[in-house]
Amino acid sequence: MAGVLFTFLPEEVAGRLHANPDGAAVPIYQLLGAVYLGFAGLNWLSRRSKIGGMYGRPVVVANFAHAFVAVFAVGRLARLSGMTIPWMATVVYGIFAATFAFRLFRKA
Repeated sequence: MAGVLFTFLPEEVAGRLHANPDGAAVPIYQLLGAVYLGFAGLNWLSRRSKIGGMYGRPVVVANFAHAFVAVFAVGRLARLSGMTIPWMATVVYGIFAATFAFRLFRKA
């Protein structure tokens, strides 16, 4: 959902997030939406393949990298804002990062 919203309605998203819809926020939100749509497509097209092994490894690496970086980015936002929702998102991303790290670094 975020990928579709950020890609096709970036001005509205920027307005809701109190960013300047005329500034650099709009292309940044569109790029973020493209990333989310790309990951959604990658995960959807590989949904029936095994996650481990030679052919599923790129999916695991991509998802691990996304979740690992998101833990620190959203965690920093949570620490600076003190709000509850970013902390919950940090925990969810942490669970995803730990799960993908387990799949990536375990012995096959």
